[in-house]
Amino acid sequence: MSADLAAGPRRRGRGARMRALVLVAMLALAAAFVSACGDDGSSGDAKAGGGGGASKDKGALALTLPTLKVPLLQQVANDLKPLIEREGYELLTDDPDLKIANETRDWDAWIARGDVKVIMGFPLDIKGIVPVTRRAVAAGITVLGYSDNWEGTRAALVTDAVADGETLGRDAGDWIREHYGDKPVRVAVLATKQSPLEQQRGEGIQRGLLESAPNVQIDVLASTLRPAAYTAAKQQLVAHSDTKVWVSITVDAVLGARKALLDSGVKADDPGVYMGTIDATPEAIALLQKPADILRTAYYFPAQKIAETVAGLMLGAARGGPLEDAKLVPDRVTAENAAQYE
Repeated sequence: MSADLAAGPRRRGRGARMRALVLVAMLALAAAFVSACGDDGSSGDAKAGGGGGASKDKGALALTLPTLKVPLLQQVANDLKPLIEREGYELLTDDPDLKIANETRDWDAWIARGDVKVIMGFPLDIKGIVPVTRRAVAAGITVLGYSDNWEGTRAALVTDAVADGETLGRDAGDWIREHYGDKPVRVAVLATKQSPLEQQRGEGIQRGLLESAPNVQIDVLASTLRPAAYTAAKQQLVAHSDTKVWVSITVDAVLGARKALLDSGVKADDPGVYMGTIDATPEAIALLQKPADILRTAYYFPAQKIAETVAGLMLGAARGGPLEDAKLVPDRVTAENAAQYE
């Protein structure tokens, strides 16, 4: 899973206010092991399961993400499955397709099963997920946040989304000052506000840009998935052909924008263009290994690291142990160190 964000990290109830991960959008952005979708294309439910049909003697743990069409989120789900199943639990997943109504329906189906011990969710709409969270808690299910704490959660996987955005924004601003000095430079920020994570990342990017290069002219393009970002970037180039810097809250968006630039005649090694993103993927890392590529900086939450942290929270909750938030900080990846992330 991911843009203009609310201010720095805050607490709501017992948890950190949406300082969550990914991509993206996010994150980010068709799943390998998720619940089979219905014939009408709706998201999976408890009957489909998503655990490969295997019967697990300890019950089930459920994970819901905004969409599994984001490469990072799909990989997290893939990596999580064996970590959960080897401990004797069935892993249930779904793909709400960015719709809170689908997510709520899937949670209710899981609650009705009677064997679900834990539900971990990454809702696009925090307020919208509270009612079904209450129903889950009333049924004795522990609810965890993949992105934040809200009413009813016991703990969450979190990141400081504003700080992550600010760091990327400062990187872009530093590059601008190095290459353009104090000249005004037009910057496209690829971001949406569908979730607090997205809002906070986008706001952080803009803050970091303005701190480091106060003369920038910022245009926010409401795109986080690749096709929409491609179209938005094409339109941006028509309206403002002088846009030299492109930063995104999701890797899918920056890759879509990069293709738009190349299709518009920008060279992949143009020294006057900068692109940067949060939520790197292997595709982006391969580009980062090219020292002259216009994709110059990415912040990376390794999927296996995320999955291991998620598994720790979910299994701890299933066992009834003490719980606390788990915070992740992304790795900065550039041409200098990209090879180590292959």
